[in-house]
Order: sequence, then structure tokens, then C-alpha cells
Amino acid sequence: MSECFCTAPMVEVTLEEARKAWRTDVIIFGGVPSIVLEPTFPEAEFEEYMRGVFRTIAPGDAFILGVADNVMPTSIIERVERISELVEQHGVYPVQPY
Repeated sequence: MSECFCTAPMVEVTLEEARKAWRTDVIIFGGVPSIVLEPTFPEAEFEEYMRGVFRTIAPGDAFILGVADNVMPTSIIERVERISELVEQHGVYPVQPY
């Protein structure tokens, strides 16, 4: 298991690269870098990032969605709430990309 797995844009590796390399051999816990929750990260890019997460993890094997490092005090809490909404809408196994 790779716990607190952080991805681009915070580090060089993308979630897509990790899934391609590890397939479902390694459970990924994380996938949402805290930087996408920050006010400096544009709203449209946040939404696109999250669409990419659901596309990449489908059908949902060997993946636990979470903020990879920490939800910082400056994070936009509505984005955390949005992630919860997306999980409710699209997180049923098998996960369907949206």
C-alpha cells in the first residue's frame, strides 16, 4: 500500500503514471494533493483534476481516495465538500468516469 500518495502538480509523478506502473498491485491511498484545495489553484483546474482522478481510478480497484498530505488551514473547505459530493455521485463500485 502507498499511503498518503501525492501526485502532480505537487510532485512530478501523476496518478496516471502510478496506476500504469502499479496497476492494482499496490493500493493507492490519497491521490488528491492538498495544493488543489488552495485558493491559488483555479476552480476550473480543480474540477478537471477531480474528473481526471475518477477517470484514472475507474473501476475503483486498489484505490482509497483521500487528501494525500494535509488539508491546510488555507484550504477552500467547499472543495473538500465538493470531493464528498463527487464521491456520492460517482464513487459507487464500479466507479464510472464522468
